[in-house]
Amino acid sequence: MVAWRGPLAFRVYNPDKPDKFGIKIFELYDSDTSYCSSLEFYTGKRPCSAHGATFDVVNRLITPYLEEGRTLFVDNYYTSHDLFTHLKEHKTLACGTLRLNRNNGPPKDMLPKLKKADTTTSVITNGTLNLLRFYDKREVNILSTAHDDTMVATGKNQPCDA
Repeated sequence: MVAWRGPLAFRVYNPDKPDKFGIKIFELYDSDTSYCSSLEFYTGKRPCSAHGATFDVVNRLITPYLEEGRTLFVDNYYTSHDLFTHLKEHKTLACGTLRLNRNNGPPKDMLPKLKKADTTTSVITNGTLNLLRFYDKREVNILSTAHDDTMVATGKNQPCDA
C-alpha cells in the first residue's frame, strides 16, 4: 500500500498499517532485473471466480508469463492449493509460505503436531504439491511445486570439531 492522504475514489483504509490511508497496488517483480513486470491498482471490489479474489489477482498478473517455465514466489496471503495446482498445469512453478487456517488448506487434524526443531515433509495431491513443515521459533509451513521432499544437510547447525 502506498500512502495517500488526498481525496481519491479508490483510497483504501487499513487500521493495522502505519499509514492508514493509501492506494493498494498488486505488483509482480522479475527477480533477475528487479523491475516491476506488471502491476494492478485496487479500485474496488470486482466479481471474483469460485477460487477467490487472491487467486484472480495473481492469475491476472502472471497470465502473460505462463507456459514459460518460470517460478513464482508469493507470501502467505496469496498461497493456496488451487492457485499452485493451476500454475503447475500451465508449466509455472510456485513456492510460498502457507496459512493452515485458510479455507482450502490441508486439514489441520491430519497434520502431526510439531515440537521445537521438528521437520516434516509430505507430498499431497498426486505428487504435484509438497508441504514442508518445520518448527524453529514458530511453526512454518511452505507449499511448493518447485521443490521436492528431499532434505539436504548444510552443516551450519553441526557442532564444531575442535
